[in-house]
Amino acid sequence: MTDQGPDVVPEGRVARSRQAVLEAASALLLSGGLPAVTVDAVVARSGVAKSTIYRHWASRDELLCSTVTSLLPPVPDPPADLGFEDSLRYLMRAHVAQLGSPTACRLLPALIEAKLHDDKVADLEQQMEQARLGLLDSVLQAGIDAGHLPADIDREEAILQLFGPVLMAVLAHPRPLDDAFADRLVELFLASRSAAAGVGR
Repeated sequence: MTDQGPDVVPEGRVARSRQAVLEAASALLLSGGLPAVTVDAVVARSGVAKSTIYRHWASRDELLCSTVTSLLPPVPDPPADLGFEDSLRYLMRAHVAQLGSPTACRLLPALIEAKLHDDKVADLEQQMEQARLGLLDSVLQAGIDAGHLPADIDREEAILQLFGPVLMAVLAHPRPLDDAFADRLVELFLASRSAAAGVGR
């Protein structure tokens, strides 16, 4: 057996401690909101030492970012062989499935409320949104390049048109969110953009 030395932690133990911390932080976040996620509270719930937590994350904000990302991971890229409309439909279905989940329905209102009072939370939320919507922006650009959308389209406005109803549905809980809901948003978006620009699909 190789002597790893006193300061070397086996890789499996590192992964287990990291997972335990994320699970504890996630439970705290979902039950008590962002203020509940403190390093001391995570230590108490996970049983992982504070010094170990700070080996994984330099600050509470970094831990919070990892926790939120673990609960709402980025959606995967559309398959490379999909065309513009199918790629758009793929991404919207993925977003709707994730944001319509019970976890997201509990998490998003807490994030929205917290960012109004905490600049660091606002920065975190903005970073998450940029990462989340980057793929959607790329697909819209591909639609412009292929002639499916007008060249002068405002992509930020287009993202709001597509994504805004999803957030409103999550916050208002008017009905279950499913693939059909996502497909309707895509069809309404494409119809409105084509009609406005006189562009055929």
